Amino acid sequence: MFNRVLGYAAVGCAMLGCLYVMVQTYYDLQTAVQRGNPGTSPLIRMTLSAVGIGILLEAERIVSLFRRGPEFNWLLIPTLITGIFVFVPRGNWLAWFDADRPFYADMFFLPETHAVLSVAAGVLLIKGLTGRKRES
Repeated sequence: MFNRVLGYAAVGCAMLGCLYVMVQTYYDLQTAVQRGNPGTSPLIRMTLSAVGIGILLEAERIVSLFRRGPEFNWLLIPTLITGIFVFVPRGNWLAWFDADRPFYADMFFLPETHAVLSVAAGVLLIKGLTGRKRES
């Protein structure tokens, strides 16, 4: 019982750490945009933090992954596609779709949907590496 509570507390602290990194990186990104040199490093840090939150949401599967090893399944395909979408900087999406962009490309311009897609990529990654949910 105590180990389970301690494990959940550790996951909660790790999620708070990821959120802290995301907030600090967001402020760094805003400062860089005001200076006119945003770069891609803050965006990648924010994306990795959001993916980390998605991975931590599947804490029980992470334990299973380390105990039994990976079991690949078909969810890795949408994970790769979503990963490509979230790691391509917004500036590139603007250059590719410009003013006449289709409606589905709008999701890559909003930071909120970008964060949600990043968390979903983390969840899908762990689910794709662990196969079916195992019963404990």
